[in-house]
Amino acid sequence: MIELIGLYLRDTPLHMAALREAMAEGNLPSLQQAAHTLKGSSGNLGVRQMTILSDELERKSRDGSLEKVEALLTVIDST
Repeated sequence: MIELIGLYLRDTPLHMAALREAMAEGNLPSLQQAAHTLKGSSGNLGVRQMTILSDELERKSRDGSLEKVEALLTVIDST
């Protein structure tokens, strides 16, 4: 479990950077993929709030709502 937590702590900033980069580029497919990855890793460790927010971010990016995606990224950054 300690190893999994270490991997999560190491990889989450990379996933967040991918989310921000995809948002800056307006690349919704990349944003959706990064959100899906973050959702999965958060869910595996039981990080419930991040799993919920990542799931919502994935759905919003699939729906094409950049304004709502941007607002969710702000919430995730503060979590």
